[in-house]
Amino acid sequence: MTGLIVIEGVYITTPAELVRTVSLGMLVVWAAHVFAATVAHAGGTGASREPLRAALGHALLASLGLLIASVVPLVLLWLGVAGVVDAIPAVIGTQVWAAFALAALGYVSLARAGLSPPRRLWGAVITALVGLAVVALKVVVH
Repeated sequence: MTGLIVIEGVYITTPAELVRTVSLGMLVVWAAHVFAATVAHAGGTGASREPLRAALGHALLASLGLLIASVVPLVLLWLGVAGVVDAIPAVIGTQVWAAFALAALGYVSLARAGLSPPRRLWGAVITALVGLAVVALKVVVH
């Protein structure tokens, strides 16, 4: 989502239009994720195959994180629309949030793997930097 915010922010003239475009884009990505997960779980064979309703429920639950992760960036963008903050700091805030969220996920993942706190911190920093590099690549490609 952060790549979309930066890319669309270049082409869209108003903050309200940016929020609308990013929100719709996020919903499309979420719906595609739910659909793909449903097909994957319902289309399995043997013990991995689930009834369609169960597969959809599993997919909805598994993809809930996508929607939750989009709340903070969308709130930051809405603050820009409402005039609480300028548009540029709002967009920068979404990128900072993304880096923080990725760092937290990296840290927790490495903690679950049993790594020492210094290694967790290094892993968190690397995870955040890789995520920001991916955003930068999206901007360059698009």
